[in-house]
Amino acid sequence: MGKNFDFMLTEDTSNDYSFGKQMRTTGNPVHFDSYRLGKGDKRIPVNIALSPIKDQAGNIIATSSIHKDLTQQIAAEEEIRSLNAVLGKRVEARTSGKRYRK
Repeated sequence: MGKNFDFMLTEDTSNDYSFGKQMRTTGNPVHFDSYRLGKGDKRIPVNIALSPIKDQAGNIIATSSIHKDLTQQIAAEEEIRSLNAVLGKRVEARTSGKRYRK
């Protein structure tokens, strides 16, 4: 809290600054997907929500940042894609009269 987050950035996250600039320019929250470095320099896929914190005059005085780990969601989506591919092969085999084998 109160620390610069640069130590968590990976080499391919330089575009993240543009989202911060967009939030500061528009004054509206922004959401985007990126990566952060975890313990042991492990890359972690995250969804980031940046929201401006404003004073009574409406000036942005700080930024609230929420990082949501997407590791399990991405794994579940990959499993669904894999299962859909297997199902597609079974349907194709059944409709063509051939027997499906793994």
